[in-house]
Amino acid sequence: MATHTIRLRPGAISLSSRTADKLISQGDGDAALLYLYLLRTGGLYDPVQTAKTLHWEGKRVTDAFTALEQLTLVEGPEAEDPVAAAPAPDQAPEYSTDEVSQELERPESPFRGLLAAVEGKLGKKLPMHSLKLLLELYDYLGLPPEVILMLVSYMVSEEERKRGPGNRPTMAQIKTVGYRWAGKGVDSAEAVTAYLKKMEYFHSQEGGILAALGIRNRKAVSAERKYIENWLDWGFDLPAISTAYERTVLKTGQMNWPYCNSILKSWHKKGLHTPAEIANENRPAPPARPAPSGGYKGPGAPIQPQPEEKTAQDVAWMKEFLSRQNGEK
Repeated sequence: MATHTIRLRPGAISLSSRTADKLISQGDGDAALLYLYLLRTGGLYDPVQTAKTLHWEGKRVTDAFTALEQLTLVEGPEAEDPVAAAPAPDQAPEYSTDEVSQELERPESPFRGLLAAVEGKLGKKLPMHSLKLLLELYDYLGLPPEVILMLVSYMVSEEERKRGPGNRPTMAQIKTVGYRWAGKGVDSAEAVTAYLKKMEYFHSQEGGILAALGIRNRKAVSAERKYIENWLDWGFDLPAISTAYERTVLKTGQMNWPYCNSILKSWHKKGLHTPAEIANENRPAPPARPAPSGGYKGPGAPIQPQPEEKTAQDVAWMKEFLSRQNGEK
């Protein structure tokens, strides 16, 4: 078949020759397709949504993303917090009805009081399957009763904020956030208080940051929120993020979350967090001031007399010269 040129339709997505060469050399169709998908979404990467859109299993998405990372074509967001020590949900024991009953009957266990408080906040008696989830948070995940109560209170307020007064979260929803808290090390009353204050600040900044990034009339999705939280954690404010956005659009033609993240990450590593610091990033250092004439010129160089010393020497020499002249006469 003869070689011919394909005419692309208007609005076609383009990529650099260097990027295309990397993808071709890899010979990985999944990586290439994922990269096209990321170009189409402006660099927004949500593994769950990506799997649904591409009709892939989750592992296929993560493998393709890893391949792109190895080619240095993408960069994932920073991990929110170390989670290696947190128990995994899929390794939790399946609590039986008898185990729940035994825990409730133990005189020294605070579980009975915890259950009564949780049911009071949720406004209903919990069925057995919910009791098992509560016991999982308390026994397997190891969250103290006061932390679980703060978790339930937080989830109630979030559900009312999203869906209106009177709405309550399910124990499955509470369990999911409980594992998230444990993974972040939010496992004490003090840690919960600090974490909720930080999240309140994040929520107050989210709308303004999205607007600065050209995104309006919607809230951030999960992947976007992780990026924003990282940027705020690093110490960037809205003007600095806007500067990174402008450079991203100038380079890529649109908002590209991984590219914008790489800019901010680079600045963070250099200790640059304000527009003034960023503006001075590549400013040349002022030239060194020349050493004053007659000053020190390096090891071994003769020390030149300063003006005051030189004047005194001249006067002494002149007096000696005149004295000799008078003597000769």
